[in-house]
Amino acid sequence: MNRAVLRLTSGRLAVELSAPDAGHRGSRFDRTGHVVQAVLDGKHRFCTEESPDPGQGTGGSGICGEFGIFTPIGFEDAAPGEVFPKLGAGLLIRPDMQPYAFARPYVIEPYPIKIHTGDRFAVFRTEPVDCRGYRVRYEKRVSLDENVLTIEYRLGNVGEKPIVTEEYAHNFMAVDGHPIGPDYSLRLSHAFDPSSFPPKLRVQGRDIGWGEAPTGAYYARIDFPDQGEREGVPSEGMSSDNGFRWELLHEPSGVSVRESNDFPPSAIALWGDRHVVSPEVFIRLALRPGDERLWTRRYEFN
Repeated sequence: MNRAVLRLTSGRLAVELSAPDAGHRGSRFDRTGHVVQAVLDGKHRFCTEESPDPGQGTGGSGICGEFGIFTPIGFEDAAPGEVFPKLGAGLLIRPDMQPYAFARPYVIEPYPIKIHTGDRFAVFRTEPVDCRGYRVRYEKRVSLDENVLTIEYRLGNVGEKPIVTEEYAHNFMAVDGHPIGPDYSLRLSHAFDPSSFPPKLRVQGRDIGWGEAPTGAYYARIDFPDQGEREGVPSEGMSSDNGFRWELLHEPSGVSVRESNDFPPSAIALWGDRHVVSPEVFIRLALRPGDERLWTRRYEFN
């Protein structure tokens, strides 16, 4: 399939997906199920670019995933010139003894990806490719139901070595292109420690706001270390039944987007700039040979 864009439609929602062989060509992001744009009721648009300036940033846009930003699989035991797997993307060549850097462009051999689509769904299947004993089977299903977009993940370790890493979704959002500032609010489903948040963000309980338009990029992260030690066991204050939720509201229009997950997060991050905000929910993955892990993200547009 060589179509640059895959289009899904439901009663209220229209979604554009980037085809793996025509979308992001770098070595960072998951090439499967990359949501370029979501349009509600034919008029409200939610997704934007990582950077508004051509050639800047690392090529992200909309809802796009990434594995191994902090724990790249097989990188530490790869010698210069050897490959290591970047799940969702392909086999990357380690060029030297420098530490892994997610924004560094690595030479990549993309994974072969099979696609099956219908009017309201698209399934992306990455068949196993061996890489020094690391080998996975990965499937992502994107589907629509009225105003809800659901992304279902299935990861199986079919290799000889354990898979230990993390995955998260960048959510590059701006409602109808409105710049980020006092007109927006972000609500999290659980209480959190705001000590790592920059002063430009106003925190009241579980609500985050902007006193003024950002003048540059910012980043904050909350870690839940128990999730790294006890896979599948909720951290204090978390529920394995309903995971974690956030909701971004553009207050003048009343238009919002909400993400909910069926897993307790290992970390929550917030990245943004004047044109974009990206709430990010991380899942810790630890699969022994033969193990399989399923998880789901659900986006509701209102």
